[in-house]
Amino acid sequence: MRLCAEEALRLACAAGFEAAALLPVQVLDYRPNAEAERQRITGDPRALLPQAKSVLVLAAPFVWFSQWPENSAEVSAFYFASNRTYRAMRGLADDLRAQGALVDDSQRIPAKRFAALSGFGAQGRNSLLSTAAWGTCVTLHTLITDLEPQAEPITPPTVDEACGSCRRCVEACPGSALNGHGGLDPERCVRAWQFSGRIMPEALRAANGTRLLGCEICQRVCPKNARLPQTPPEAEPFEIERLLRFDKAARARIGACIGTNEARPARVLAQAAIAAGNGGDRALRPLLVALCAHENPIVSAHARWAVKKLD
Repeated sequence: MRLCAEEALRLACAAGFEAAALLPVQVLDYRPNAEAERQRITGDPRALLPQAKSVLVLAAPFVWFSQWPENSAEVSAFYFASNRTYRAMRGLADDLRAQGALVDDSQRIPAKRFAALSGFGAQGRNSLLSTAAWGTCVTLHTLITDLEPQAEPITPPTVDEACGSCRRCVEACPGSALNGHGGLDPERCVRAWQFSGRIMPEALRAANGTRLLGCEICQRVCPKNARLPQTPPEAEPFEIERLLRFDKAARARIGACIGTNEARPARVLAQAAIAAGNGGDRALRPLLVALCAHENPIVSAHARWAVKKLD
């Protein structure tokens, strides 16, 4: 028996997603920025699954972290949640395949755009999807399928309709990465440089602070997020000293929290060096000096900068 839309949505709910919609496949007028181009994001789902009939849009909220301990390198709560929901999305894709559906789960279509078309929320000046219930604290995933669609797309609000005259995120962005119309320049964005595989420009290293992954400034100042709950961070694996001594055990712990892809040693060490430089703890200087000779040029460059900053 052919899997129906209602059953697909039931499976999505069972997988832990609080919102799901099965939209008819369509080609978006989508102009990717440089980061999206590196990720090979396309506005045409059929470029990834020629037999596609629908896009299953999945959303789940998460809770922000409160203040991190001084000796830790902060990671946005989004990455903990995204790691969990990514695994849930992959499990859901396997369930759909087991019932005869064709599925592409590569996450290479613009999820925020499809979520807005689903009526989940609207994209604001910070380029993120803002929802009525969860603000911008939401993870999004998409599955391209050959299932019959269940819902019709809506016309989402424009950026001006969603945000009115508010420009707090634009004014607060440390790299001036937001253009005020919902677009983001990844060359100016602190988050886009983290774990990018490139040496972060010096002008953005101080703005990075002691963050390991994530920024959140544009979200923290957004009025739509003003009353969202917070929870203490899962900080144990992310002490800066432990990150600078990175080993297999540390990689396993961090990978369990935010995903093995984000726990690549060079990525973690490079960002930990910036966090150490901005943290100001001179007791970490010997560890940074040792990293100045690291074989990875990004790690060594960031470590030299951090040593100079501590001195």
